[in-house]
Amino acid sequence: MSPSANLNPYAQASGSPQPPPTQVVPIGVAGGGGNGNGNGNGRQGAPRGRLITLLAGAVAVLVLLGVGGYVLSGGDDDKEPGRPSAGDSAPGPSSSEGGDGAKDKNRDDEDGKGEERKKPDLNAGSRPGDATAWAAWNPDNSLPGESTLLNDLWVVGDTYVQAVHKEVVAYRASDGRKVWSVPLPGPVCDTPVNPTPDGKVVVAYTNGKQRPATRCNQLRLIDLKTGTAGWRKPLGEADDLIITHLAISGGTVAVSAGSSSTAYRVEDGERLFTTGRDTSGKATGGKGTLTCVPDDVAGGARLLQVDVCSGQGSPVRGGLRELDPRSGEVRWRYRSEGAWKIDKVVSVEPLVLIETEAKNVLRWRVIALDAKGERRSVPDLARIAKHDFRACGGSGDAGEGVQNCPGTAVDANTLALAQDNKLAVFDLDSGKMRWGTQWNDGNAMVPLLLTGGRVTVYQAATLSKPGRTVEFGPKGGEPKVLLRHPSGAAETEYATLAGRVLYERGRLVLAPTTLDGSDRELKARLISFAGAPAA
Repeated sequence: MSPSANLNPYAQASGSPQPPPTQVVPIGVAGGGGNGNGNGNGRQGAPRGRLITLLAGAVAVLVLLGVGGYVLSGGDDDKEPGRPSAGDSAPGPSSSEGGDGAKDKNRDDEDGKGEERKKPDLNAGSRPGDATAWAAWNPDNSLPGESTLLNDLWVVGDTYVQAVHKEVVAYRASDGRKVWSVPLPGPVCDTPVNPTPDGKVVVAYTNGKQRPATRCNQLRLIDLKTGTAGWRKPLGEADDLIITHLAISGGTVAVSAGSSSTAYRVEDGERLFTTGRDTSGKATGGKGTLTCVPDDVAGGARLLQVDVCSGQGSPVRGGLRELDPRSGEVRWRYRSEGAWKIDKVVSVEPLVLIETEAKNVLRWRVIALDAKGERRSVPDLARIAKHDFRACGGSGDAGEGVQNCPGTAVDANTLALAQDNKLAVFDLDSGKMRWGTQWNDGNAMVPLLLTGGRVTVYQAATLSKPGRTVEFGPKGGEPKVLLRHPSGAAETEYATLAGRVLYERGRLVLAPTTLDGSDRELKARLISFAGAPAA
């Protein structure tokens, strides 16, 4: 793809030559502002056109079945799982789990011939300076044949941990070997974005004995450092528990289900408080009460209650409450202006929201708030609308929570937003765009980290070309290559569709958004790259 004149006003104005096709070119309007969204919660994904089809298909299936994101539960008895140690549920290093090039004795679902398949050598054809890759493979047909949503990816010590179907699994960061696995009686239906500071999470799963078995009504504590299960708690039977969302702040886990949210102490599962309808606001024109009903929760450095508000003569709008995670006391309230709802909390520190119009979800805006819930800035979407930037990179939603907004990054004063092969960086105080760029080879870009104005970006793989991990400086320009991914990993890397992307301590890890148990092809649950290229 050659540079387009309307995407490169700076080069046109200065008369300087266009960069070659492998370079990056500026986007935006000189001296103008911009808009974007950011993610300060460690949950990233790719704003890429090709993922929209995948997610749209997944959502369509969920809608048809009418059960949100929790249609894959089985009829297993709700057995009390044990408390596995590092070796109880995981056999340790084995040819069927981590590494490359080993043989995998998976059986074909239909003919049962037990064909032996060889995993690809991800590091084949590596050049000096290439990163080293490993993959954790789906070992057998332990997953349903349908698409199973892979949940949040956590980094705890030297392990990557993820809940997949009926287990929580830890993989060693250095080589992808399974460290431990905690089995659960039913499929996991939600996980929080972040664990507690001491490495504990509470996951929600379905009760296989109950009908319908899609009710997301069981909680379980998992210690991610030791791979052991703790307390278990059923949720209220009278609530609408098909869609349940979790958020952790400090030592508190908040559970949003139906028209209320309940907080529990992570340590022992004791109930701390419940939030319900909030009638503290006034409807438009002061006529009647503005009633706000809990809709979702967000966690991390703050515990936030996301509301949907309505009242006599008032349009449906969004609401937000910061809660004390121990007492539930409301610290401040925010109400959206006009007929706009809060679609995503892309960062809790600093506070950055995406709002969508109540009657047209394709119309969106970004709102940055200060520490008291007051407006900090409202970036101008019109500045980048001609470049087809969409909310959360147009990634869609597979039934996940309000903190799932792929392809964004935030620090204290800066926000990065990507759409396909375009990247834009904004000032959170003024809302103006600092710089923008388009990558000419067409690969999708995923902003991962913002540090001192520098943006770490994953440049996604194509079917024949591996991806890269790069860093843009505070003013953009040509990026510095941090990780050059080996060509042997291109096909496996591409197949993840960059569903979940993390960059931690110089290592990149990717996971698909969904996975199924079909034996027709070998699939990677995780693929990781580490090792800086030669200078």
